[in-house]
This record gives sequence, structure tokens and C-alpha cells, in this order.
Amino acid sequence: MRPLTAWMRAVGVLYLVLGATWFPGIAERMLDSRIPGFDAPTDGVAARGYTDWMFGFGIDLFVIGVFLLAASRRPERATVLVWLVITLSATRGIGLDLYHIAMGYPVVSMVAFIALHTAIIASGVWALRAQERAPATAGETA
Repeated sequence: MRPLTAWMRAVGVLYLVLGATWFPGIAERMLDSRIPGFDAPTDGVAARGYTDWMFGFGIDLFVIGVFLLAASRRPERATVLVWLVITLSATRGIGLDLYHIAMGYPVVSMVAFIALHTAIIASGVWALRAQERAPATAGETA
């Protein structure tokens, strides 16, 4: 399997899993770990509003995961999608994690996500470069 195909599939599955954790039913059970010290009733309007709002974020992640998996059959035609994921990992990922640290969220979990985003970025750039260097073979869809 070519590196870009493997990257798209691995990150696609990761995005499906992460996206699903923001779906209603799952997100409610994770509220205390996501916002330590959440001081509103977990069955109240604030908790419901938060999980409903973040459901949209989960849908975004889930859709990107689906597109990565679908595009992995012809990765040479989807490099712009890979660059989108890399850019989102840098901005919405690392940038937002740094903002969360500045706002007082737990540093350890934010640093873990910064490491994850950094790995996605670095491995994505590496996979794109490997794709550019690899000779195309007729009929290869991996």
C-alpha cells in the first residue's frame, strides 16, 4: 500500500472515531472529562447546548473521515483534501489547543492532542512527498 493511501485510511478511521465521540449519547457521558469542573447540571440546558453545538463538530470530523476513506482509492486525485486536513490540524487543531491551554483547560490532554495533530501534519506532508516521488503504475488503486 502506498504511503498516501495508508495515511488517508488511517486518518480517515481516526476522524470517524473522533467524530463519533461528539455524537449525542456519547458526548454527554464524556462531558466531565472534556470540561473538568463543569459546574452546570449535566442534564440541564448548558450541557445540552454544549453537546448539541459540538455535535456539528463531530459531523464535520465524521464527514472528513468518510471522504478520506473514499478518496484513498485514488489518492493522487485527492491531494487537496490531504492539504485541507493538514491545514485544519494546524489551525483548528494546534491553534485551538493552544487557545484552550491559555484559557486554563488541562495542559496534559491539550498537549496530547497537539502531539496527535503534529503527527497528522508531519506524516501527511511525508506521505504527499512520497506520493510525488513514486512512479505511477497503470491501474493501481491500492
